[in-house]
Amino acid sequence: EEDAPEQEITTPEYGFADLSHYVIDSELHKIKTGVLAKYLAEVVATESPVFWMEAVRRIAAVAGVSRIGDRIRDAFLSACKLGNRTNQFVFRDNFLWADETLRVTVRNRSSFPAAMKKLELVAPEEICAAIEMAVSTSFGLERQDIPASACRLLGFSRTTDNFWTIIDPL
Repeated sequence: EEDAPEQEITTPEYGFADLSHYVIDSELHKIKTGVLAKYLAEVVATESPVFWMEAVRRIAAVAGVSRIGDRIRDAFLSACKLGNRTNQFVFRDNFLWADETLRVTVRNRSSFPAAMKKLELVAPEEICAAIEMAVSTSFGLERQDIPASACRLLGFSRTTDNFWTIIDPL
């Protein structure tokens, strides 16, 4: 009896929010907190879970802002808290979620530029889902191979020591 060929597990591409319909003032720190929360909610609707500063970077890019200083960071942090309080999204452990269920899909980040390929920017729940997917779909996977397999599902081609320290305890 021949062994069945190992099937490559694929995950959907990470989708970015399209904010091109917005005209956003470059003085982001002066925009009302409620408006900033609305912008964040738009990013969250597509990218949940998303690290809050990554959501801020998406909005800043539309405004033509490349450097996020303390005033902008503080304004968006207030917007994160307001959005959470008003149930526009959930703000928990530095990640923004579309809803309280904290549902997660493992998403492929292989097309990301190197600056965005950081495991720290992936919600722990998504990492755990990638680990579960790797284990449940790869019969006979050795424990030491789990982090590399989970990272591949997330779109990271190399597993650095940093990845091992983040993934292994999970």
